[in-house]
Amino acid sequence: MRKLACVAAALLAVASSALFAQSSDSFKPLKAAEYIIFSGNYINEPDPPSKKDRKLSIVFEGKAAKEVFDEIGPDLRDICSPEKGNRERRKGGVECRYTAADKPGSGSYQCWVGMDLKTGKSEHTIGC
Repeated sequence: MRKLACVAAALLAVASSALFAQSSDSFKPLKAAEYIIFSGNYINEPDPPSKKDRKLSIVFEGKAAKEVFDEIGPDLRDICSPEKGNRERRKGGVECRYTAADKPGSGSYQCWVGMDLKTGKSEHTIGC
């Protein structure tokens, strides 16, 4: 469990490292973050973790997700959602999505940070 906490902390530090370049030099709270440990390609269709395949994906929303989204541009050309105004950005194992709403200015941001726990490498863990 301690090892998982260290890995999660490292991933969160990677996701927020871009924020430190232009804001404060201290950690910010990351509220309502969730994680999953799984095997397979993406969290959309997860299998139970195995000895040979273990990935970690952490998801968070809101202000923190917007800050990360703003730092990892530009927008991807081919995105999962066909809805007008939706946007996606990705750098390595960090992917963020903006979901437009019916009213201008009321959209939402969500980010996923992924890592292969066997290799320690950053990995894209969210599919369409």
